[in-house]
Amino acid sequence: MLKKILLIIGIIIILFLVFRNINFSEPFVSGGSFDSGTISSDLSNTDEMPEKEYLTMNKTKNSQPLDIQNSRVTWFGENKIQAKNHAGTIGLSNISSIGLTSDEEGGDLRVESGYIVIDMTTLSGNEGEPQQMIDHLRSEDFFNVDSYPQAQFSVSEATDSEVRGSLTIKGTSRDISFPYTLESINSKIVMTGQFSIDRTEWGITTLSGSFFYNVGDAIIEDTITITFVLVTESQ
Repeated sequence: MLKKILLIIGIIIILFLVFRNINFSEPFVSGGSFDSGTISSDLSNTDEMPEKEYLTMNKTKNSQPLDIQNSRVTWFGENKIQAKNHAGTIGLSNISSIGLTSDEEGGDLRVESGYIVIDMTTLSGNEGEPQQMIDHLRSEDFFNVDSYPQAQFSVSEATDSEVRGSLTIKGTSRDISFPYTLESINSKIVMTGQFSIDRTEWGITTLSGSFFYNVGDAIIEDTITITFVLVTESQ
């Protein structure tokens, strides 16, 4: 009987020594310690990145926030076989900005940096465009806006007349370049430009004549033309 009592007391002492240094208020992660500070830095999909991180990553001292209400982005596509053109607009996120600088005091402005976030959920057609077609463009067959609600363009370098940077659509990034102009209007800077892309380079191949040969006159051209007018907030 005495031996059983001593054995029980010994087990209680061992359990006390094992558990006394464990802090049950902290989460336990198998294979290592839990560090909440690594969560945001490990996000690989920029669509999930908090807005503050967008701004921190891309803001320069000369960044100018955009006047989203007066800025405009339009798209244009074609079906040459049916001789039909389609066009519409896309909105911008309010975290978009461009950085401007001049080579000398009072000199002509030029683009120094920029980060434009396109809100793909606002993709729409001009008056007369069938809603069925717009819904198709938003679907997984084309831009899959439910999974990729944003596209981004980040300036990597610029001259006084041309911009080069990375355009990300559906998680795929490609370098593009295009000419631009700047104009000062009523204490605001207006940047205008136009560029064309081959949508198949971003994995958008639906109804492309380059990939499918049995879709008849439903073929949609690979080229999409984007025209933009970016207006800064008042200086």
